[in-house]
Amino acid sequence: MMFQALSHKNYIRVFVFVVVTITGNGCQSKVLLLPKNSHDTTQSWLQETGSSSGCSYRIAGPEPPLYLKWQQRIDGAPLGGSLLVGDVIVQLTKTSNVTYIDRNSGRRLSRRGISQDVCGPSAIAGESEQSLLIGKLGRNPSLHVLDERGRQTRRLREGVYCIAPVVHQDTLLVFQQGGHLVALLLNNGVELWSLESDGVLGAPPSISEGVVFVGYSDGSLMALSLTDGNSRWTRSIGRGNFSRPAVMRGRVYVSTAPGRLTALNADKGNTVWETEIGSLLTPGLAVSNEIIVAGCADRKLYGFDAENGEKMWEFETGAAVRSTPAATPTTVYAASSDGFLYALELETGKLEWKYRLDGPVSEPVVMVRDLVVVSTNSGTIFAFERR
Repeated sequence: MMFQALSHKNYIRVFVFVVVTITGNGCQSKVLLLPKNSHDTTQSWLQETGSSSGCSYRIAGPEPPLYLKWQQRIDGAPLGGSLLVGDVIVQLTKTSNVTYIDRNSGRRLSRRGISQDVCGPSAIAGESEQSLLIGKLGRNPSLHVLDERGRQTRRLREGVYCIAPVVHQDTLLVFQQGGHLVALLLNNGVELWSLESDGVLGAPPSISEGVVFVGYSDGSLMALSLTDGNSRWTRSIGRGNFSRPAVMRGRVYVSTAPGRLTALNADKGNTVWETEIGSLLTPGLAVSNEIIVAGCADRKLYGFDAENGEKMWEFETGAAVRSTPAATPTTVYAASSDGFLYALELETGKLEWKYRLDGPVSEPVVMVRDLVVVSTNSGTIFAFERR
């Protein structure tokens, strides 16, 4: 694979705001802004796996048994997991709609259609005001943000962006189809650096301790400086990198399409251990309390020892598991194509609780301090809490 680092250029000034327009009983319209970022990570889930490290983990979350708090229909199958910020849940759908829901009551606040098809999960970004990033197709495909009135989107960068954006503090990472990885400053859109390659990302990159970890579909895994994009190391982990890298405590965990789970040293890139599963794992991993949890196309959920890769437990569901699980220090929540949401004991894989949904689940399970949220392919969002 060929890579080329590009210099600082393409200065783009962008002011990004997200608002929702709600029509009341009269003729006047009310404008609702997504709330300012409180930096309370236990109450937000702003991107795929919840954070830039890719671990799908919350140090505080509800423990089973759970109860259904509410359910709400959306207009089509979800595209990506729900995004939670403040008291608002945001869900993008494959029918190119964005639905805003009150996280406490389940009441639909607003729905807006996107003028062109969308091709990948969205993310919420911004330090002062929150911004929704959307990859749009059409004649002039580009990455968009919602404008300040919530009625139109505004172009941020041209190109096809079907990999979920990654947000880390004041930096935004986006991947343009054709092999162009770009780092931008969130507050003004200035391009920090870019990297061109002939590869295709298998999943969004991850960021930890100032390093970007990028996995390509040819099986290469790269570590880059978040500051300037310079390479730290490159390793081949086998054919078909599939999952988003999960980075925790000096190690990088990633799976490949043939069903191999690999742990590497985050500083040097040397392989620490490998475990063969033999079937396709979920596109995201939950890493908690020295245990890695992944779902699998063989209908099972697996728990692995993060230290040595040994399988600790397995749990069989009724169909393939394609939804990324989410974990607390004691519990893992996972959804299956069999239409159930499961709560398993993290250390043993023992079933603690389950709930029948209205259809299969392919998008990630989402969790904050008081809620577990899951969106089914049938077009329903379910929110659960512990009473």
